[in-house]
Amino acid sequence: MQSDATAKAQFDQVLDRYHGAEAAMKQALVAREMARKALADTVIRAPYAGVIVKKLASVGDFAATMPPTVLVVMVDISSLELKISLAEPELDRVAEGARVVATLRSLDRTLTTKLARIVRSVDPLTQSFDVIAEIPNPDLTLKPGLFADVK
Repeated sequence: MQSDATAKAQFDQVLDRYHGAEAAMKQALVAREMARKALADTVIRAPYAGVIVKKLASVGDFAATMPPTVLVVMVDISSLELKISLAEPELDRVAEGARVVATLRSLDRTLTTKLARIVRSVDPLTQSFDVIAEIPNPDLTLKPGLFADVK
């Protein structure tokens, strides 16, 4: 009977170690998943293809997710809008689809496109209104903010 007690005590010890190892394994699996999530949170993924035009954070800066921290400003420049201001008397003389020739002096380039939209409200300070032409930019050579001479 005494030998049974020793064997039972050893069995209980081994069983306790086994349960301890099981608990340690579960903790390690949780720690691994937390580490995977933390690693995934270190990667910035863009929701669309574009060009970064402004960097608002540096390597090593803390970026909170709530409220979100803006890290970069990104724009899609595969198609650009050419905003043209016209004097009020021109309002009745322009139409959507009208041909526009834009000369970009900084690039020594001339483009031909069409008016896509007319903003039919006149700015009371400048007595002008805007028309918008869309310019395809598949090679991404045009950059936002360029100036053009327009005819």
